[in-house]
Amino acid sequence: MVIDEARRAYTDLCLFDLSCDAVIMNRVLPPETRDEAFFQDWNRLQQERLQEVQTLFAPLPVLTAPLAKDEVTGLERLRAHGAKLFRDSDPAALLCSAPKLRFAGSKTEGYRVEIPLPGAEHAALDVVKVADELIITTGVRRRAIKLPRRMRQLDLAQAKFENDFLVVRFCTPSGSEPETDETEMCRDAEET
Repeated sequence: MVIDEARRAYTDLCLFDLSCDAVIMNRVLPPETRDEAFFQDWNRLQQERLQEVQTLFAPLPVLTAPLAKDEVTGLERLRAHGAKLFRDSDPAALLCSAPKLRFAGSKTEGYRVEIPLPGAEHAALDVVKVADELIITTGVRRRAIKLPRRMRQLDLAQAKFENDFLVVRFCTPSGSEPETDETEMCRDAEET
């Protein structure tokens, strides 16, 4: 249940092009519990869930936060918790550079928008082009993406998932030629 909620949150972050550079798995049993009979099933289940999280959120690194005796409050306890969580990593460093939304294509190959949406429920997805915007709805979240000038005059041809990406392809409206040159377009959303 918690893993499913985290996946939905990650999909929402990706939909709005917000970066996530790591996943934190909280309340991990300490290593000294592995030898105790009472905790063997919990440890086994926890290892299974850790592998599931690593698979579902790849390529993001999974940081593990140890189970605390009680809620971590106060500056000193938060600092100690952070030290255990990040170990030798710099907490301010970028731990992973996940793919971002990008516009790509050329007049000969066609134009497309590639949107990373890991974990998105395909059946709950709706994609439509309205004027100069591409509108994507997943569950209760909706994002309007302003299209680059070259794509604004094109029609939406296809939207499908390729791996964890929603790839939206565009075509020339029937009976017209797009007002573009032969140069290739390939850029991240920040450049538009």
